[in-house]
Amino acid sequence: MAFGTRWLIPVTALVFLCPTVVLADTLKITSNPSGATVEINSVAVGATPYEEQVAGGYFHKPRTALGQRLQHAMVARISLAGYAAKEIQMTEGPMEWVSLRGHHHGEYWVLKAKRFHVELDAIREVFTGSIATDAAMATASDANPEGELPLEDVIARAKRGVVYLKSLSKAGSGFFITETGLIATNAHLARGEQSLLARLTGGQELQAKVVYVDAERDIALAKVDGSNFPHLTLVRAGNVRQGESVVAIGNPGDAMMFSVTKGIVSGIGKFNTAGPGIWIQTDAAINPGLLMVLEQFYPSGKGTQQN
Repeated sequence: MAFGTRWLIPVTALVFLCPTVVLADTLKITSNPSGATVEINSVAVGATPYEEQVAGGYFHKPRTALGQRLQHAMVARISLAGYAAKEIQMTEGPMEWVSLRGHHHGEYWVLKAKRFHVELDAIREVFTGSIATDAAMATASDANPEGELPLEDVIARAKRGVVYLKSLSKAGSGFFITETGLIATNAHLARGEQSLLARLTGGQELQAKVVYVDAERDIALAKVDGSNFPHLTLVRAGNVRQGESVVAIGNPGDAMMFSVTKGIVSGIGKFNTAGPGIWIQTDAAINPGLLMVLEQFYPSGKGTQQN
């Protein structure tokens, strides 16, 4: 009796003989008003309402060694002429993927949702009030003919304009730049956040809506409702002098609130390897985000730590 030829195929070979089924899902980004430009990781990809087919595995933890996984963070920037641009931190991570046997398969990120929506704020409604600059420096000097203010007075006056800012996972400092509640802070604190908790020196807590983020310059703006906030006068970089005394005011983590350190302006100029703009070096002990104030009572910038 003749028997048909039998084929013995290893189980592992079957995996490669059978095509892998990759389930796709739809990622949606919408805005009000619509028609806004959508950039994902600094690349323009379309306009709202925006849809993209992505691997279904991007929305959950990898389940098998062959499963699709997202290997980088995703940040979307939504912009429209006449409106303040918004950023969305679309992913959580990085997280380590370790198998049940303890094998490390690398890092991955997970999309927080399948749909993201942003309400864009008209610039004329956000950027209200006036920003004071040091153009009136001569007037301030005339008001105090005996010289600069005592250091303790500088600190007491400047501290009223400083705020403590906190999200669910981050905390830092900011300061009022208009009497209408516009707060300047660092981009790394505000990026991906729709709002922050703002605590004033008097203990009052307000919701600060994130209205602008510039990650390249590490600056962001948030807005609280209200008026007559004690805002600070900004100094132009050209008026900062090397060797000038400076104090730093802020909230290092969740430690002692609105603490102060003192130093001098060690250097000032361009620092192209660190980023654009004018950089001020100081020997004052600072954390990223602390407000630096010249003893002439003018903010000279915000701390951005560089190693």
